Amino acid sequence: MTFKPRKIPAVSLEAPLERRWEVMGEEEAARLHAQRQDEAVRFSWRGPRTKKRALRCFVLTPIGFMVLGWCFVGGNLRTAAVFFGVGFPLGGLTFFLRPTDYLSGLVYALCGVAATAIASRAHPITLLMVAMLCGSVGIAMGRAELDRRMDLED
Repeated sequence: MTFKPRKIPAVSLEAPLERRWEVMGEEEAARLHAQRQDEAVRFSWRGPRTKKRALRCFVLTPIGFMVLGWCFVGGNLRTAAVFFGVGFPLGGLTFFLRPTDYLSGLVYALCGVAATAIASRAHPITLLMVAMLCGSVGIAMGRAELDRRMDLED
């Protein structure tokens, strides 16, 4: 019979039992350790909050950006495809940078202008209107991200 040690769960390694909990008694130490493990899972890169945020940034942002392009720039498939394609880097930027309201508005406006220029609708008035529209949407999205972060949802 060979000795096989038990596998330690990753959560136990990420949130180890701390020495200062030993003076509180077994029950309190167990409660604090379980609380620390729950927090480690909640805030990890593979946790539910990050998964919801990744879904919002990498799936819903390109779809929403495509709808903006389709409705307000040009109602054809080429414009929608260009806005969908530009929505992926936009989603990646918002996922990794976590921009606040005005920075998010700037990023959205620049991506909107770039998508409009790529879709060959480079009239100056169109570019300004798209920058204003996408910037306004970006400010709203940045404010929503900030509110989620303040409410500890994200």
